[in-house]
Amino acid sequence: MRLTLIGAVIVVLRLVGVGFAADDSLIFSDNFATYQAAWGKPSDVFWVENNRLWARPEPNSTYSKFNTQLTVGDADIRVKICLADGGLDRSAGIMFWVADFEHSYAAIIKSDGCVDVIRRIDDVPLVINSQKVQPAVKLGLGQVNELRVVTKGPWAAVYVNDQRIWTFRGFPPPGGSRFGLRASSGVDRPYTWQFSDLVVRKTDPALLPATPAAVDPAILYADDFTIFDAGWGEPDERMWVGGNRMNMRPALNGFYMELYAGTYFTDGDIRVKVRAADGGLYGPAGVMFWATDFKNNYRVLIEPDGELAVIRRVAGERQFILDWTEHPAVNRGIGAVNEIRVVTLGTWAAVFVNDHPVLTFQGDPPGSSRLIGLIANSGEDFVTTWQFFDLVVRKPDESLLRDAVLYTADFSQPDSAWGEDSSQRYLQNGDFVLRPKRNMSYAQTFQGLSFHDIDVRAMVCQVAGQTDKTAGVMFWATDFHTCYLAHLRPDGRVGVSRSINDRWLNIGPWNQQPAVKQGIGQWNELRVVTRGNWAAVYVNDEFVCKLRGFPPDGPSYVGLHADSGAEIYTWAFANFVVRKPDESLLPPPAPWSATDPTVLFADRFATLDPSWGTANDQLRTERSGLIVEAAAERSYTSLYQGSFFGDCDIRTTVSQLRGGGDRHAGIVFWAADYANYYAAHFRSDGTFDVCRKKAGEWQNVSPPKTVESIKRGLNEENELRVVLRGTAATIFINGARVAALEGESPQGGGMIGLHGESGAAPYSFKFSNFSVREPATESSSDKIEDTVAPTAPAADGTVVPQAVADLADAWLKGDSKPAFSSDKDRRGSRVECVWQGTATATDAAGKFWAATVASPRCSSGDYLAIGRADNGAPLNVRLTCGPPTELLELFTPQFDSWAQSELSLAKECDDVKLTVTAAQPDVRLKLYLFKVVPPIGILP
Repeated sequence: MRLTLIGAVIVVLRLVGVGFAADDSLIFSDNFATYQAAWGKPSDVFWVENNRLWARPEPNSTYSKFNTQLTVGDADIRVKICLADGGLDRSAGIMFWVADFEHSYAAIIKSDGCVDVIRRIDDVPLVINSQKVQPAVKLGLGQVNELRVVTKGPWAAVYVNDQRIWTFRGFPPPGGSRFGLRASSGVDRPYTWQFSDLVVRKTDPALLPATPAAVDPAILYADDFTIFDAGWGEPDERMWVGGNRMNMRPALNGFYMELYAGTYFTDGDIRVKVRAADGGLYGPAGVMFWATDFKNNYRVLIEPDGELAVIRRVAGERQFILDWTEHPAVNRGIGAVNEIRVVTLGTWAAVFVNDHPVLTFQGDPPGSSRLIGLIANSGEDFVTTWQFFDLVVRKPDESLLRDAVLYTADFSQPDSAWGEDSSQRYLQNGDFVLRPKRNMSYAQTFQGLSFHDIDVRAMVCQVAGQTDKTAGVMFWATDFHTCYLAHLRPDGRVGVSRSINDRWLNIGPWNQQPAVKQGIGQWNELRVVTRGNWAAVYVNDEFVCKLRGFPPDGPSYVGLHADSGAEIYTWAFANFVVRKPDESLLPPPAPWSATDPTVLFADRFATLDPSWGTANDQLRTERSGLIVEAAAERSYTSLYQGSFFGDCDIRTTVSQLRGGGDRHAGIVFWAADYANYYAAHFRSDGTFDVCRKKAGEWQNVSPPKTVESIKRGLNEENELRVVLRGTAATIFINGARVAALEGESPQGGGMIGLHGESGAAPYSFKFSNFSVREPATESSSDKIEDTVAPTAPAADGTVVPQAVADLADAWLKGDSKPAFSSDKDRRGSRVECVWQGTATATDAAGKFWAATVASPRCSSGDYLAIGRADNGAPLNVRLTCGPPTELLELFTPQFDSWAQSELSLAKECDDVKLTVTAAQPDVRLKLYLFKVVPPIGILP
């Protein structure tokens, strides 16, 4: 026959001589005459001596022991505790409702008079009651206090010296639990605690509320407010329980709030009824959820005047999820009862009032440590007593959030979240009408709600105007300056664009879509689905394109956008709806790189992202690569239209699949548009160069040169890398630095891209493993140190940067247009640096700042002065001989942020000067003076 666990343990304890009282209520007792095996092995931290159980934890640690041989249900546990040695800043107490060391409760007492209850969930402590000095505690070293914990079902009561301190509802483990003791020591030294007279009895049923005969398994937590649960803190004149109500009475024009500290909630269906018993119509009350503390939480609030709002607090700062608005579901007036309901599932939340849906939204809940709470406010004129009752948290019904409508607008009534009416936007017959000014755009974001993943739809119709402009739906918007736009034209074209601080990028595809109903007066439904950094665009339920973008961190706004041409165009929008998206439509959210946080953008070219353009004969993806195949005797450039990049590290692998070694391919950078960019490229014959396209015209920045690190021939893979910092570019091929230059970076960053050329027949180039990273900390190998020694030493004995030498050489060849003295025959000539130096433009000269630097004595011949400000500021360089009245020749073009000046001397000059004017004060200037050295036999 099998004995029950409790019966078997009692038999053992009798045999070993543990003290036992002969009454039916006794479950266990220990007078610590000897050390019992039920406590584990004794040690120098935990031992028995003189009818005491001694605990002496290591400094700054807590030591816990629970009885390993006995499982109890409802229990009345008592023990006497004394701090024999140590400070008054640490505690000792009773462990109860113990499943294991990571899941337990503890009632603890400190010798300074504080009593507390702590729960551990997955070894994370949750303080149920704030520590407060209790009069029942005997203070100081050597004082003996009896601590008592009584449990009954989900209820527990804590006593000190027979005075009840706390009563609260808990979450005991099913099937019984362990009990034990714990003690802690201070930071600097161990403390010594003594436990005596430990007794565990059956619970007197009259001490705690009745336990329901049957409990709904779907209920995670419920409070009928029959008694004050200490998980809500401590009652006072502003918060108390009475009449099965939690009453809150904030001070005039003040808030009062409490979080329930008894447990954490992940997903839940929270319901509570709220009533203003007295006071005025202004001053809200409601529910807090997804809370970590009073400064970080979400709130649903209602006012007796019928308004409601959904608000998020982040570090105490308010963010509106739903701004204050009148809602027909709210019962108005003093005494009216409203049930607030919040259903959370993952990152989604649905809000209801009196079972009417208000909104569903995606938020940023904390991790698993999520609390709920109650909050109340009194208005400026009246103190209000708010009553909360029938609080229940259940497991959520997932179907409520599966296909939820997050927001809808039929534009029948004004909504201030859409802005104020004007001549350019207004409501008319249930339509939202936009009429931008001539040759202008008008954008309107909806500021009432922000969203994460969405399925947004709107009907769009052009009422008046030509068919050459667009209108559409804004998404991933921080405001109307920075957003994405899916838009269409009545001629049948559909595209996606992005604005970054009012700088627009045309992402694509921007081509004819058969699904578009063409013409003035035709309605078309535009639809955008987002998931993480993915977006898909549809027109009239026909798929248009899918792309990876750069959504804002956190939630973003949606809105509407329209253009006008030479005349005012009129557009109408209707049936605006935002839903929770069908996640099967898009891949899971993923960063550009799951392993490297420095990656700003990456593309393995498994498919063609529309930001690169539309697939055609010259651009396609194939075998995890982007194939560029320009037409015969032509070049092809593809700019990535997804974003602008400032300082960055661009890398790609390049291989030539077809053609000869006389054409090049490479990386495009610092691109403003297709007529203005730089290109670093190489040929499969082993040569490399850097060119610039400016206003559609090509310029040589770094002339072609042979590079040993290039792998020559067809199908050879070469890694090309361009590192950009400010106006400096450093270029590598297969890890070897091949060039460094100074250039002009577009303000706010430029586009990047790929480029390839063909000969007499089409050539094919494959690009793969494309990535853009944050540039690493500048190292000596990355700095612009690519230098050549001048044929004649400079005045200070230093060398000239290669970028400057290349620029002077380009000037000599007439590549840096316009070139002076172009009628001279310079074949075989070279440039020689005869002087270099620095200056600081500080002297005020009107709106400019000037510096004059004397250069060395110069013989007859042609000279070139090159200057540049450290910060790239505009400047002019004047190269003169003698007083300005004797100026022979002056020319100051601006090229690649370098200012140039030319001078032709017919005889020696002792007074050659460089005069520099800059647009900013205190600008450090770099100056170089080159002389044209003709070949032997050719006179200047």
